[in-house]
Amino acid sequence: PTVLNLGFAEVNALLGLMDRVSSLDEDRILRSFIGVIDATLRTSYYQKGAGGAQKGYVLGNGLGGFVGLTLALRHGKRFNRLVLIGSAVAFPEPGRAPFRAMAEKAEANGTAPLADTAMLRMFPQGYIDANPAVIADRKRVFTAIDPGVFAAACRALAALDLAPDLGRI
Repeated sequence: PTVLNLGFAEVNALLGLMDRVSSLDEDRILRSFIGVIDATLRTSYYQKGAGGAQKGYVLGNGLGGFVGLTLALRHGKRFNRLVLIGSAVAFPEPGRAPFRAMAEKAEANGTAPLADTAMLRMFPQGYIDANPAVIADRKRVFTAIDPGVFAAACRALAALDLAPDLGRI
């Protein structure tokens, strides 16, 4: 089931499966997500939209927080809650510099030389080591990205600052 369809029984079932998690980091992350789901169910699960149907929820994690914030700015009346985890309204300057560097490297050499670094930004090393086939597939998809498009996306992320618009949410 999706997060939007989880109920109290499903959250309790997830908690029951936590004994199978062997990594403390993964345990903390999963418990944080379960906490967000639980809080959402307690506070706004039964709110209805204009047509009587339940409104959805948006969860933005990390880079997805920018997507969630932008969605809230443009279409905030279409959902009940925006939940952000590990997100910000802009990258600090030390976080912007790597995006600028990746843009330059992609334009000069394509995306293939950036594949290992990109995987490390998306996945923990333990996951990379344990799932070589998945990582190989993700690298294949990543290296197929048009270098110009990738560079433009990197520059857009380096320049992104949603702070001036927060009052509109």
